[in-house]
Amino acid sequence: MYKFVLLFGLLFLSSFLFAQQKTLDFYLQQAFQNSPLLKDYAAQVQSNRIDSAIIRAGYGLQVNGSSTNNYAPVIHGYGYEGAITNVGNFSELITASKQFIGNANLQNQYNAVQLANDSIRIATRISEQDLQKSITQQYIATYGSWQQYQFNKEVYDLLQKEDTILKKLTSAAVYRQTDYLTFFSNTATAKNSSIAG
Repeated sequence: MYKFVLLFGLLFLSSFLFAQQKTLDFYLQQAFQNSPLLKDYAAQVQSNRIDSAIIRAGYGLQVNGSSTNNYAPVIHGYGYEGAITNVGNFSELITASKQFIGNANLQNQYNAVQLANDSIRIATRISEQDLQKSITQQYIATYGSWQQYQFNKEVYDLLQKEDTILKKLTSAAVYRQTDYLTFFSNTATAKNSSIAG
């Protein structure tokens, strides 16, 4: 069971080590590129640009055309009498119009769109700061876990070396067996906590 836990821990840590090759900037860039909220804000700014273009186009020259057409067919002598219907009635109308308003009114509408864009840009910056803070905290926590793992690994390696040396000294009767067993029981607890930590 102990070997299985150690093997699983090493496999987990090898994938953990691979993930640590990425820098904090990499994770921040990925978060900024893939954030749905930031994409939504960018879409809102684009929508406001379109609204601004619609306002500009609405105060330009507007040309409208309409047509009303009636045709009374006569097929092989059957149909409407041409003298009554004039065979067809065609009416077309083309109009051109332009709104004349003061520049102040038009500028106010542009300013409203600009204020909406500024508001969205500020919300975007706040969201970016929150995202950066959250990812940086997670990165620091992960780095702290990595440092704890490194420390536990060093302690574990030292205990392994000490165990090997004390075993040889006990075999040579330089070190008492009871002291070695006390050391062994204490290190077994320390090894388990270093692996679990």
